[in-house]
Amino acid sequence: MIAVLAARHGLLKRGKRILLEAICWNAAALAVLGFIQLWTGAKAILWMTPVPDYFFSTFGYPNFAGAFFTLAFALSFGAWFHQMTEASELFSENLQAMLEPPTKVEANRMLVPTVLCFAAAIATLSRAAILLCAVLAVVFLVYGLLFTWWRMTTGLRVIALASVIAVVFVVTVLFFAFNPKELKAEISTITVESVTERVTGAGQYHARVAKEIWNDYPVYGVGGWGYPAYLLAYVTPEEKLQSIGGINVHNDSLQFLAEQGVVGYGLMVAFAVTLFGSMAWQVLAYCRAKRALAKSRKLKPGNCFYLTSPVTVAVWAGTTATVCHSFGDLPFRSPAILVMWLLAFVCAAGWVPVVPNLKATKK
Repeated sequence: MIAVLAARHGLLKRGKRILLEAICWNAAALAVLGFIQLWTGAKAILWMTPVPDYFFSTFGYPNFAGAFFTLAFALSFGAWFHQMTEASELFSENLQAMLEPPTKVEANRMLVPTVLCFAAAIATLSRAAILLCAVLAVVFLVYGLLFTWWRMTTGLRVIALASVIAVVFVVTVLFFAFNPKELKAEISTITVESVTERVTGAGQYHARVAKEIWNDYPVYGVGGWGYPAYLLAYVTPEEKLQSIGGINVHNDSLQFLAEQGVVGYGLMVAFAVTLFGSMAWQVLAYCRAKRALAKSRKLKPGNCFYLTSPVTVAVWAGTTATVCHSFGDLPFRSPAILVMWLLAFVCAAGWVPVVPNLKATKK
């Protein structure tokens, strides 16, 4: 909350854009660190803290790393796609750059963290990250084509489609050429049944226990980290305790309800909804003002789809992916993920232009 308040009220739009880009580059640096540790066969985080199981970068828990880099991939893509289209003369009149249009090199600099964070999310071997990154990649591909298609000439459309096909082909060839056995093993376990079982908590006692704790302490819960303390009082003698990862529900909503109750969880949700609503309101206000301005000048009103910055769309998509992940794991119990998730909503406002004053414009 302190970070959100500081960024929201202490930074101008340019500062928010710089902060979001810095977050993406920080994630890219962590991705490079993770690849170096894999390449050297490191058995300890930063070659100092031994970890018995698989880890990536500075995250001892692969699913934390997966959720972190998945969100970073979405934010990096949004920043890159905005800058890339902003640098093109085809989109300059629509996006109305708040600064001088960037050069081609500057416009594509965010492509580096985009690729690195995507590769890092896959390298974490987190099934949720692999699945969500694949979904996000498809969503961004469709969005990018829809966003640019109506502005492109026939020749550019052919080039765009050829580029997409080439990228998919290269990724597929590299996947089979390097034959990553661990990755293939994880992908093979991603089925509808496994996803459903993870989200519903079937086959484990955690979801049932969390619901029973919440039913007994519905208002304020049993306090932070109270779930593992109350766990033994609710499991049956027939149920075998989970030895690894058994102190968490692996469903953030259920665990927050059990530990913070309706009051605490309600405040958390209200805090997040306020940030989301504020960003959505700014986008809608800008679109309405832009359309009104166009009508006053007897111009064709712009479509809100094309007036909305790709960064805003990427923030919505990335944060939604984290929420989906939280129904089968615990990404919001990682401060690194939580602070990036919340700051994404605040920093997205840096890409929403100031709402034009229609009356002043008419005068």
